[in-house]
Amino acid sequence: MKIKVELPYIDKKEFLSAELRRLNILRSERKKKKQKTKSLRKSDKDKIFNKTNGTCHICGCELETEKFSITSSFEKENSIENSLPACQSCKRIYDNYLPSEIKWMLKIGLWARTQIEFETEVGKEIATEIIEQEKDREYRRKETRKPFVIDVSKYPVKANPFVGKPVKREYKTIKEMLFWSYANLSMAHKAVNDKAERYTRLHFSIRSKLFKGLMKGTMNPRSMFHDEKEKLGADKCCVYCGKTKSLQIDHIIPKNKGSKDAGENLVWACRKCNASKNDADLMEWHSKKDEFPPLHILRNYMKLVIQYCNDNDLMDNDVDTSCELNLPFAIEYTPLDFPKPTELITRFEINKNAL
Repeated sequence: MKIKVELPYIDKKEFLSAELRRLNILRSERKKKKQKTKSLRKSDKDKIFNKTNGTCHICGCELETEKFSITSSFEKENSIENSLPACQSCKRIYDNYLPSEIKWMLKIGLWARTQIEFETEVGKEIATEIIEQEKDREYRRKETRKPFVIDVSKYPVKANPFVGKPVKREYKTIKEMLFWSYANLSMAHKAVNDKAERYTRLHFSIRSKLFKGLMKGTMNPRSMFHDEKEKLGADKCCVYCGKTKSLQIDHIIPKNKGSKDAGENLVWACRKCNASKNDADLMEWHSKKDEFPPLHILRNYMKLVIQYCNDNDLMDNDVDTSCELNLPFAIEYTPLDFPKPTELITRFEINKNAL
């Protein structure tokens, strides 16, 4: 019975670096113990060659009968029964790296391939480095080749949420727009709590599950009670900038536009932020300042907006006609694409050490 050997689970960057260094040391020790390979007879080479019908057992490329390499496990070196044909490139990798190292290389390589395919910022950097290396290699060739040309329009970049590209969606109803924004908010909140540098598959799956649940009615936004409870335990400071002086009461959704004069709509704001925001919509005000609000105040805002639309039977209205509804908030500024987790904060807190 074969025992399945998996790569270890690693959750920190420095641990992965240390693991690769450890494998590098093991590889060096293995090379010292490796014995010199003995030459094989032509009949033995033919047997090995015919095992895979003349193809490399690693990458599958066709081999020449006179020019091919042979791989065999370290434990049974030079054993014909344990040998297989391979191309020179695969043979070089097979001999110079441990199986665990090759597994890591394949895993990292698959990630890099996906990044390049979907043209993420990281993918573009990787592609640029590869292209520069290929140009240099081609320059040193005796017989240079013409660059490969492909019709890019036939193979457009598709949206792939698992590598961080924004999903292009069309919203027909107010419900679709608000629920998608709220699902993004939940995803962003989880990523910030995880101290993630970028959104991962887990975070995107949270967004997808919540959005589907909200649309089907099997899930609902958490009640305002949780926000009120967090307000009581939070530091007394301006929710928009974190200042503690000259605090005033501010309505998240302006009272002059028809919002409630209730605790769920009230927050602390410094005199400067309160005067600057005045009767402007929260997201419109932040958009003009080219800032993204703290997640806890955005969550409070989104719940109030969803609650208002539910109470007034507006969720099924067409987004294109929302400007005719005289809403107390600017729905056109609803955030649909969120910044990276590293650019977000949950809430402002008072620096106790500075007091």
